[in-house]
Amino acid sequence: MASNDTFIRVSNRQLQYGSRARSTAGLLQLLKSVPEHLMAMGMATNQATSVAFHPHRPSVVAAGTNYGQIYVWDLDRCGDGRRDQQGERGNTDSISDALVFRTIADQQYAHGEGVYSLQWLPRRLDAQGISDSEMLLCASSTDGKCLLWDPFIRETGRSRPTPLTGFTIPRKKANKWLNRDGMLEGCRSVGAPVADNAAVTHCILGGEAGSVARIPLRLSDVLSGEQLHISSTCTWKGDALGVLRGVPEEAQQKLIMHVEAYCAVQGINQVTTEIIYGSQPPCSLVYPPPAKSATCQGHTPSTPVTAVAFSPFISRAYATGGADGKVMIFNGVVGTAVLTLCPSIEASAEDSPAVTALSWSCSRPAVLGVALMASRSGTGGVLFYDLSKPGPRVPVVSIAMDGGCVALSSNPTQRQLWAAVNGKGEAQMLRVGFGLSDRLTGEESVLKRLLEAPLSSRLR
Repeated sequence: MASNDTFIRVSNRQLQYGSRARSTAGLLQLLKSVPEHLMAMGMATNQATSVAFHPHRPSVVAAGTNYGQIYVWDLDRCGDGRRDQQGERGNTDSISDALVFRTIADQQYAHGEGVYSLQWLPRRLDAQGISDSEMLLCASSTDGKCLLWDPFIRETGRSRPTPLTGFTIPRKKANKWLNRDGMLEGCRSVGAPVADNAAVTHCILGGEAGSVARIPLRLSDVLSGEQLHISSTCTWKGDALGVLRGVPEEAQQKLIMHVEAYCAVQGINQVTTEIIYGSQPPCSLVYPPPAKSATCQGHTPSTPVTAVAFSPFISRAYATGGADGKVMIFNGVVGTAVLTLCPSIEASAEDSPAVTALSWSCSRPAVLGVALMASRSGTGGVLFYDLSKPGPRVPVVSIAMDGGCVALSSNPTQRQLWAAVNGKGEAQMLRVGFGLSDRLTGEESVLKRLLEAPLSSRLR
C-alpha cells in the first residue's frame, strides 16, 4: 500500500475548522446533549438513526429517530457552545433553544417507524442562488413512506407539522402491487442528485426487501403556487390547497370527495389542513404510490438496501449498498448496474459484512468509500475504491474499526478528511493521503466511460 494512501485517525478534540470553529463547538455540544434533550422531552428510548447537515449552513443539522420523529437544530442558537454555570441542565436548555423543527411520530400521516435516511433538496429545480430557507428535507422510513418536509415553514393554525408531499411503496407479491396500507415495503434509503446544477426531478429509493426504484419528484407541481380550480360546495383555504397540490392530479378528486363527504356530515363549509387530516383519509389517498416509477436492478431479495449515494460530480452516477454485502454502481438512465463490487474486511464466510453506508469523495470523482459491519462478530471498517485504476476493482485502502463502521461521509471543504462512526456510536475523523484526495487529470472522464461501458466489458 502506498504511503500517500495511509489513514491517520484525528481526534475530534484536535480537529480545527478555522472559521467554522463555532459550529464545531455547537456540534460537539449537540452530540453530548441530544440524549439528555430527548430524555427531558419524555423520549428516553429514542435513538438517532440518521443525520444530515444543511448543504449551505453547517450550523443546521437534521436527525431522524428510531420512532419516526425528525428534529432540526440550528447550532448558531447555542451561543459559543460552552456549558454555562448550570452544568448539564443548562446544556440541555441550550440545545432546546437550538431546536427549530420537530415532527410528531404518526403511523398514518407522518413517520411511525425508524427514519433511516435524510437528504436536503433544493426547493427549486434550478439549484443555483437559492437561500437557506429554500431547502426541503426528504425523509424515508421503514413504515413504507417517503415524505418531503419544509423545516423552515412559518405557519399558524396547525397543531403539528405536515409534509408537503409524499408517497408510499407497496410491497410486490406475485408481480402484483398490493394496495392495502398494511402491505408497504419499508423505505430504508433514499438519494437524489447532488451534483452542481443538477435538476432534482427524481430520487432513487432502496427498499427493506432489496428493491431499487427510480421515483419522480413532483417539486414543480407541489411548489408552483398555481391556483387549483375545484368544483366544490366548500371553500378550500390556502393551506388545504397546499396539501392537495402534494397529491398527484389523478388522485386529487378522490381525496376531495372523501374530505367533502366528511364536511357534509359535520356541517363544515371551509376546508383547512386540520379538516383534511381530521377526516382521516386513507394513507393511500394522501400519499399514493408513484405512478411513473421505474424498477432498477435490485439487491438480494429480502435484504435491505441500506445506502444510496449520488456522485457530487456526475448527476446520473449513483451507487447502492445492501445488507447482502454488495455495492452496485448505476448510470441513472439505465436500470442495470454498470459495476458490482463485493467488498469484505476481516469477516468469516459465515458472517459476511453488510454495507452500512456509502460516500463518494467530494474531491475525487472516481473515489468511493464503503462502510462495512458484520452483524454477528461486529467486525468491519472502511474500504476505499479508486475506480480510475485499471484492472480488477479491489480496495486501494482498508481500515478496520472497532465494532465495524455504520456511517461515513466525505468532508466537502477539507478534501483529506472523512468522518466515520463505529459500531459503538463513536465518531472519528479519518485523514486520507494525497493519493486519495488530489484530483487526477481526466478522472471525471474515466468515470463517465465506466458508466457508458457495454454490458460485455463491465468488470465485476
